[in-house]
Amino acid sequence: MNKLKRILTVIARNWTWKLASFALAFIVWFLVTNMDNPVTVRRFYNIPVTFRNTQVVTDAGQVFEVLDDSGMVGTVTVSARREVADTLTKDNIVAVADFNNLTSRNTVDIVFGVNRGSSSITSIGGSNNTLKLRIEEKKTKTLELSAQAVGTLSKGYVVGSAVTAQNLIRISGPASRVDQVQKAVAEVDVTGQTTDAETQADIKLLNERGKVVADPSITQNIAAVNVHVTILQTKTVPITLETSGQPADGYLLSGSPVVDPEEVEIAGKSATLSSIKEISLKGEEFSISGRKESLQLTVDLKPYLPDGVVFADDAFKGRVSVTEPIEKEGMKTVVIPFDQIAITNVPEAYTVHGEKPSIGSSPSDGVNVVLKGKSSDLEALSVTQISASADGAQAVTRANLSGDDVQARVSVPLSLSLPEGITQEGTAALTLIVAKK
Repeated sequence: MNKLKRILTVIARNWTWKLASFALAFIVWFLVTNMDNPVTVRRFYNIPVTFRNTQVVTDAGQVFEVLDDSGMVGTVTVSARREVADTLTKDNIVAVADFNNLTSRNTVDIVFGVNRGSSSITSIGGSNNTLKLRIEEKKTKTLELSAQAVGTLSKGYVVGSAVTAQNLIRISGPASRVDQVQKAVAEVDVTGQTTDAETQADIKLLNERGKVVADPSITQNIAAVNVHVTILQTKTVPITLETSGQPADGYLLSGSPVVDPEEVEIAGKSATLSSIKEISLKGEEFSISGRKESLQLTVDLKPYLPDGVVFADDAFKGRVSVTEPIEKEGMKTVVIPFDQIAITNVPEAYTVHGEKPSIGSSPSDGVNVVLKGKSSDLEALSVTQISASADGAQAVTRANLSGDDVQARVSVPLSLSLPEGITQEGTAALTLIVAKK
């Protein structure tokens, strides 16, 4: 007990001086410390914000989008003792947005810190302290996936088909963004190709105007797909029309069949194309039996193509118009002058010459013949285009001269040589006088 009292007495003796000494020692320590290891300021740039507990949004069937680049803090300022500050790097700076703190305005406060030496940090803050979000319902959409060939093939070749190994794609994201996507296409460059090809192609999402929708908020279950491209050779062939039967009596074909277009470019494998010379339209569909008017049809050429052959131009739908012109037969009476009628095959013992028949009291200048054919051909017909003859031997036979008979008058049919498309209606006769020499 006495010993304790002596200790307390020693401590209490000159206590003011002892307190002053302690204070002076602290001041000296503080000055030395701050001179050797002062607080300094460091700035770090473009610090990404780490998201935590995002399931607060996603578990509710929603998705979020960061607005105004608030997911990246432009500048973070750190105050710390120099011995710590000098060792910090950008990787030591932490910016965290905890979605548990999501506000009704769709914002989350950003909390800053460091992952080492945090006890020596005096202060830390960023140029942006708030994460701004757009939150909306999540939507999933399934689209048909198609392939499209782009580029220029070698001359004489076309793309027959481009087929994807998978025909559906599923996309997910904000409803407003997903609704913009109307089509999914895998593009394959076929520049210079002459043979079939198989390759992997990236999938592009397109809007209703065919523009690419490149939105990072939209996810795809596949980003690329295998595409098989078939390359076909091309060939241009004529289209022909073959009708059957004859028009009704008194009607005739007034011209050549008309097919519009007259030819078509087809595509297929070389071995198949080599055997195709034309596309021939024929069959019951093209019968003109008993018709009194032109045959006019629109024909789908697809059934007339062999297997494996297609139209080279995708824009051509395969429909052609065909016409077989039919018109009423025209009639025309032509007078063939006597001096244009040749008398042939006259036996040597006889003379045969024509007698001009009379019509009423006026002598006729020739023989009347009735011709039929296309009205336009008859209109353009000149009598000089007609060759006419009478058979003298036939006239002698019909005259049957015997005994004292020296001559006889007989009628023989007139033979005509007419331009193509014109025929004679009925017969025409020429009166001949047959005499013995």
